[in-house]
Amino acid sequence: MFDQLPYTVLRYILEELLPSNVDRDLYCTHDTTTSFKLMSFKDSVLRTITKNIDARRQYRHEVAAAAAAGAPIDIQTFRVTWRIDKIPSGFSKVDFYLFTRPIEAGFVPEGVKCVEFISSFSQSLLPRALPQSLVELRLGSSQHPLSIGSIPDNVETIDLGLRYEEPILPGILPASCRRLTLSQVYETPLQVGTLPPLLEELVFGYMYNQPLLPGHLPLTLKRLVFGSNFDQPLQNGSLPPLLRQLKFGHCYNQPIPNNVLPSSLSKLTFGNNYNTSLVFGSIPSSVHTIKFGWNYNMPLEVGSLPSLLTRLKMGRLFDQPLIPYAIPCSLRELRFGHKFNQPIPVGSLPGGVHTITFGDGFKCPDMYLPPSVHTVHLSYYFDHPHLLTNGIFDHVKRLLLSRAMAQHPKLFSLLPTSIVTLSFKETLHIRRLDDTHVLLLDDSLQGGLVKHSTGRAHLVDKVIKRLINHPPIPKGKVLEE
Repeated sequence: MFDQLPYTVLRYILEELLPSNVDRDLYCTHDTTTSFKLMSFKDSVLRTITKNIDARRQYRHEVAAAAAAGAPIDIQTFRVTWRIDKIPSGFSKVDFYLFTRPIEAGFVPEGVKCVEFISSFSQSLLPRALPQSLVELRLGSSQHPLSIGSIPDNVETIDLGLRYEEPILPGILPASCRRLTLSQVYETPLQVGTLPPLLEELVFGYMYNQPLLPGHLPLTLKRLVFGSNFDQPLQNGSLPPLLRQLKFGHCYNQPIPNNVLPSSLSKLTFGNNYNTSLVFGSIPSSVHTIKFGWNYNMPLEVGSLPSLLTRLKMGRLFDQPLIPYAIPCSLRELRFGHKFNQPIPVGSLPGGVHTITFGDGFKCPDMYLPPSVHTVHLSYYFDHPHLLTNGIFDHVKRLLLSRAMAQHPKLFSLLPTSIVTLSFKETLHIRRLDDTHVLLLDDSLQGGLVKHSTGRAHLVDKVIKRLINHPPIPKGKVLEE
């Protein structure tokens, strides 16, 4: 029935069934009858597809009310097939799935801002075939070469997909492009003028592993992500002076000489294979965030980290002794990996750090925490409850403990009064509200209050062990022995 209706009638039915604030996204497929299928209106409030349209009429007002309130709706729409010569106007995004027909000028109407080829597109993208309103283009699995004019002049975001490996000649990418993702198999070396002059973000694909020379990257670049295979030494001047974020792929393991990283850099991420000592001053002081990959296990020397660093995440295998003053005084957040199990002597942590996370391998009881620390995540196997009474945690407000620690018979009695929030990984969260009430919540935020007073903390301990060993927590209930 519905596959014989003209599009204007179908459009009217759709607008009657769905609320006006639902974004219209068109999914197109092509088969032997050269027909196109409107598979669904894509929106966060729509979940599934059905062929039954009549049963949906009764939900019209409920859908509109729920959408206006921002609530999710478990309602279905329908599938319909019809013949068209071009995509009707009124859509902001068009996704082509298994589309094999050539796209001619006018087929995608003006007003469409995003076009994505979700699967293989077996035709060349002809010049001026896409509308000038387009600002985002994603090629999916397309392998056909682009030519000058294939991409409209106003496109700002380009993703060359999975398989595009044709050389990118100067002029193919429009000057308007600000964000570019090269395909996973692209290996052609960059040349001066290959990339758009105003590019701000560049993501290389998995296979790219070519030397990067001065002038290859635009001066405007602010974010650069290398693919997994990249492992080329960087030269002085090869990175643009305005770069803020730099991420290396898994294979990168080259030493970084001084003056190679620009002084504008603020965030630096290393891949899993990086395990090379950092040279004094090689990382500029502007960097405030460093994340090491899986294999990094080199000693931290004094001056190897930037002086203004605020966030540091070590890799899974890092297990080196901490040298006093190796970690800069500016650090605020520190996260160790799975293997770290070293003593933490006085002076090894800066006086301004406020959050420390230990990996599951940390069991060492020899530790000192500066008074500035207010949040501590201890490892899953850390089981030293006596440390709670020796003053180490007297300034800590938020503490995450292991399940083993939760079994201690007098845990709550041992806690310093400074601790306001106590959590057990993936189990239970406890917050001290006042001198007589403790709130216990599980990960689904169900729980209740535990009444306690001075001298009765052991009652809270009994409730904690009971809830950890026998979840779930009764909902909305005051728990009292």
